[in-house]
Amino acid sequence: FDFIKAYMLEHQYAPSYSEISRGTGLKSKASIRDYMEILRAEGRIDYLDGTARTITLPNYRLSEV
Repeated sequence: FDFIKAYMLEHQYAPSYSEISRGTGLKSKASIRDYMEILRAEGRIDYLDGTARTITLPNYRLSEV
């Protein structure tokens, strides 16, 4: 979660799965997907299934991240 939040603050848009992989050390897309699903279930992030770079942080405005 911290990587996603920091990436969004720096770039002003959501990271791709490849960028999440590089930033977190998770190697497979399945692992990243599982991680994203956990964060979504916890309410820490949201995203549109099957659409790139749609991660949002429900409790933050991008300028607050």
